[in-house]
Amino acid sequence: MESQKRVLIVTQYFYPENFRINELAYELVKDGYVVDALVGIPNYPKGKYFEGYGIFKKRHEIKNGVNIYRCYQVPRGTKGSQVRLSLNYLSFAFCASLWVLFKFAFKKKYDAIIAFEPSPITLILPAILLGKIRRTRVLSWIQDIWPDSIIGTTSERQKKLLLPILSSITEFVYRHSDKLLVSSPGMSNLICRKHDYSEKIEYVPNWSDDFLKCSLTDISTMPDGFKLVMAGSINDGIGIPDLISFLEELRNYNDIKIVFIGGGSKKDYLEEYVKKQNLKNVFLLGMFPYEMMPSFYAKADAMLLTLAKRKEVHLDVTIPSRLQSYLSAGKPVFAMIGSGARKVIEDANCGFVAPSGDYRALAESVINNYQNKSLLQELGDNSRKVFLKQFTIEVGVEHFKRLINS
Repeated sequence: MESQKRVLIVTQYFYPENFRINELAYELVKDGYVVDALVGIPNYPKGKYFEGYGIFKKRHEIKNGVNIYRCYQVPRGTKGSQVRLSLNYLSFAFCASLWVLFKFAFKKKYDAIIAFEPSPITLILPAILLGKIRRTRVLSWIQDIWPDSIIGTTSERQKKLLLPILSSITEFVYRHSDKLLVSSPGMSNLICRKHDYSEKIEYVPNWSDDFLKCSLTDISTMPDGFKLVMAGSINDGIGIPDLISFLEELRNYNDIKIVFIGGGSKKDYLEEYVKKQNLKNVFLLGMFPYEMMPSFYAKADAMLLTLAKRKEVHLDVTIPSRLQSYLSAGKPVFAMIGSGARKVIEDANCGFVAPSGDYRALAESVINNYQNKSLLQELGDNSRKVFLKQFTIEVGVEHFKRLINS
């Protein structure tokens, strides 16, 4: 009988923090893999240790068959301090490297190491260290492009100091990873800006729950008419000024109802604008439990997806996670979006896409097509097809299993 494959996951973020890497770990255990996870003490997103966790609490636990080892990291902090965030990043990289040297290097043997990087890139360094010591393949799952994602928030003086250092670390990680797994095809060009790593790169998109397999509840809060629904956080990232201009373009189309489901930092601002301007066809329903989202999606005629217009290329190529959930529900998508999501929608022929910031083109696409039920049904069917082909957890886990076993 073939021995069980052993996998180590290295990341700062793990249960009880809510990230896709949790699901991957649990599914691998279900399929017979032995999975360890070297992670930090949970503190995301609030910036302080979760209740029940700390320097002397739950440093080792087992969750759904995964052996979780928690190394020390400075909490992110509650005030958004860049110094505190830097300490958070560096403390994990340093302490996890010590764990590698004194606990894993001579006591543990793995068939593969998966480093999950939603940020920072430095969290992959302990994985590379162990990979070199034990000659184990390192699969780096890149969710965020460095140094772009951090440099954009710094001053020009800080940028001159940090950019060479962070670029060197990033190139070191790319060079010493055996595979670079990207969540959007557009990331490939950014990764290969200085050196050609194309032979290492594979597209492994993030997955979504299958909303058509979820149980439904009665929803009485949805308006009558053609319901164009945006679900998720209402924040600066969705491009509030252009979104408002889009709503104004549809002001006089009373049979088109634009429905927002969710909270977020700009929810009250948008709600106040809608009331002041008397936009009678716009509805902000607020937040609901995640379990109710499939019921709202089922009532929608189409889904709305927008992102703020950005100069930063790394943001332009990202695929917002709400897109996968839209596709899972089998709904057509009306989008004002960057190149990453645009490629998915256009390749699948599952909706209409306007460039970020072009609210008139987005409004035109809605006005010209919202009454074409047969076309919208076809586009919705295409959404479902591409979801089943690319964005289910089953597809994602099988991809990882092939990488681990190869």
